[in-house]
Parts: sequence; structure tokens; C-alpha cells
Amino acid sequence: MKEKTKKRFAVSALVLSAMLMLPAGAFAASSNSTSGTAGDVNTHGSLSIYSDYASGSTSASDRAYCKVDVVYTYSWGLVGSVYTKEASDTAAYSTSAWASANSDWVNPKSLRANAAHLVGYGSNSWTGSTYVTY
Repeated sequence: MKEKTKKRFAVSALVLSAMLMLPAGAFAASSNSTSGTAGDVNTHGSLSIYSDYASGSTSASDRAYCKVDVVYTYSWGLVGSVYTKEASDTAAYSTSAWASANSDWVNPKSLRANAAHLVGYGSNSWTGSTYVTY
């Protein structure tokens, strides 16, 4: 086999394996986070938007009441109709809550997302919000 042909096969194999290992939408287009405290507990909220969904989380450094609400806005179709999808998660006596709001359509155009974060620890609480655009 000629050296030029071997190189072509090697490059083709490399590109093909990279395509299989890294699916579309695997990386966040935009992320945002916020942090604070609820009494003696450190808190953190994060939000990421991808090509067809948005996910958010709320975490605490000790077991607490954690809540996250995610609102994902996207457009789809030739006329650019705008849709909103919501998701939430609540976890009592836990260190985190996680929610993902997904598009109802294939190949949407992600626009923006926002999330509300809440941690309750005893009589103390922390609230935060995050916002991202695609």
C-alpha cells in the first residue's frame, strides 16, 4: 500500500473515531453559576445551555433542602416559533438537586435559559438565580 494511502486511512480513522466519541451537543455552549451560604453551609447553583436542552443544579456542602427550577426557551420551525420548557427538582436532606429541560423538537435553536436555586438548612436559607444565552 502506498504511503499516501496509508496516511489517508489513518486520518479518516482518526476523524471517524473522534466523531463517534464526541456526540453533538456534548459541550455546553454557555454556563453560569452563583454561590453563597445558608448558615454554616456553602451553597452553589449552576446552569448550562446546550444545543437542544438546558440543565441546572443546586448543591450544598452538607445535607439540606435543595431545589432548582429551570426554564429553557428555544425556537423551532421556519417561522421561528418560540417555545418554553420547564423542569424542576427538589431533594430533601440531600447535597444536590438537578433538573434538565429538553426541547420537544429535533434540532431546535436554543435561545436562553434561567434557573432559580434554593437551599434550606435549619432556619437558614439561600436563594440564587442564573441566566444564560446560547
